[in-house]
Amino acid sequence: MLAGLEHAQAAAVVEATLANLRMRYRYVPEVRFGGAALFFDATGTPAAQSGAAAWAPYVTGRVEEFAVDCEPARMTEAEPLRAIGRILARRLRPARI
Repeated sequence: MLAGLEHAQAAAVVEATLANLRMRYRYVPEVRFGGAALFFDATGTPAAQSGAAAWAPYVTGRVEEFAVDCEPARMTEAEPLRAIGRILARRLRPARI
């Protein structure tokens, strides 16, 4: 992807990427979400830890994890969204008046 860029342009892209990564790993939210959360985990790519474990420090309530059988980049395709929608519909149904 960088092959079409001049050296200075490619170097700028690399430097911006590194700066973004440094900011990402240094950032710690000051406020935690005050409730429970649902985490939809794309199981097509193994992760070092579960999504629930990764989000737990940022949520005061329980983080409930649901497996979605797909790659992360495919989470917004029809079948994964159908699976997520079914789970959300079940969870939200009791909240209806």
